[in-house]
Amino acid sequence: MKLTRIITLALAVGALALTGCSSDDPVMPDNPVIKPGDVRTDVNTMMIHETNPRMYGTDGARLTALTSQLDEIARMGCNVLWVMPVNDPGQDRAIGSPYCIRDFKAVDPHLGSMADFKALVDAAHARGMRVILDWIANHTAWDCAWISNTSWYETDAAGNIISPSGWTDVAELNYDNSEMRAAMIDAMLYWIREAGIDGFRCDHVDGVPHDFWAEAITAVRAALPGALMLAESSDKAVFDDGFDMMYGWAYSSNLQKLYAGKLNAAKFVAESINELTGVPEGKLVMRYAANHDIVAENTVAQLYGNAAAIGGAYALTVMLDEGVPMFYTSQMIDYTGTKSFFNYGAETFDKSKTDALAHIASAYAATVKARAGKLKVYQTGDAVTLSRSHDGSHMLVIVNPTGKDITVKTPIEMAGLSLTDSDNGATVTVPSTITLGAYEYLIYYN
Repeated sequence: MKLTRIITLALAVGALALTGCSSDDPVMPDNPVIKPGDVRTDVNTMMIHETNPRMYGTDGARLTALTSQLDEIARMGCNVLWVMPVNDPGQDRAIGSPYCIRDFKAVDPHLGSMADFKALVDAAHARGMRVILDWIANHTAWDCAWISNTSWYETDAAGNIISPSGWTDVAELNYDNSEMRAAMIDAMLYWIREAGIDGFRCDHVDGVPHDFWAEAITAVRAALPGALMLAESSDKAVFDDGFDMMYGWAYSSNLQKLYAGKLNAAKFVAESINELTGVPEGKLVMRYAANHDIVAENTVAQLYGNAAAIGGAYALTVMLDEGVPMFYTSQMIDYTGTKSFFNYGAETFDKSKTDALAHIASAYAATVKARAGKLKVYQTGDAVTLSRSHDGSHMLVIVNPTGKDITVKTPIEMAGLSLTDSDNGATVTVPSTITLGAYEYLIYYN
């Protein structure tokens, strides 16, 4: 079957109480903030696509090739396009990373030109997408023009510029230097002014002082009110700096534990909700089944037990409705190994995977009303079973995170309803029991 997604809700929750529940009893959090009958007002429709332009087209025309795929990307639900680094990368001591920047104001010629990037942004805007650019503020390449300003960089006792721990291909910037800070902010504003982007995904935020981010975000928002700022961090202090969204790293780890049999369904949901404790109202957490770091270091089978399992993992991430969902370019590719984001090379997208993403996106869009209803979690053995209902609209999600067939007793309030199957668009009468094959999932809704 295919994939799903969904979005944000801040609940202060204790452990899920399992004792004495029958298979069709909802497993509810202790002392839920949302009482029975309450309606959520924070239903989110944001869906992020992390796109790697190196995976498109041929040298010099990769951005153009990415632009040509925007209709397909939109079909998969994207309304925020996170573009991985497009800056000119370094060569000195480099290992091929796009996060090794030689020129903050130039486009990597392997990808195309600034005109090509501007055309990508314009085309995305025409399709209702916002574009955020990956931004690297912690370090530069060794052949960056800034390197001649030794005081702009961290140095050792002998005055030699040093690398961040473990990253010898880059030189670490010194945020005690006001001139360097001004230059970094100027470079960020350049992309707003010249390319019309809508914000930034900021790399390794924890490696840069909070006061810089506060200063930079103030300047960005002065130039672009409403700029979307995503922090690669799970430290809620970044919200005080002005970031709109942070990473749900604990969620990603717990999702893998669920599939490894180290967390049961109820505990997984409880941990997913608890991670949002302390997130300020109006702030967001991004969640995903895969990103560029994860698939560069692990196969899908290593992450979730089987290459086919990522579909259900992503479906659960979306439909749990606890964070802004994100899908990565690799989820559109038929692969079984790791996938380095250092490489250039056009990939062939797998239509079965893109169709699955599109089906999930359709379900996500169609469940806006149902998602205003209270989350119910059911004790159904190894399966994760969720539902929401509101004002005559319903959604039912069942995910099998195991490598065996399982039969699930349908929640009593859902059995007999006439709902749409996200996998094929067919109308089904929900049966009293449902059998899912290994790693399968279903999403029913109206």
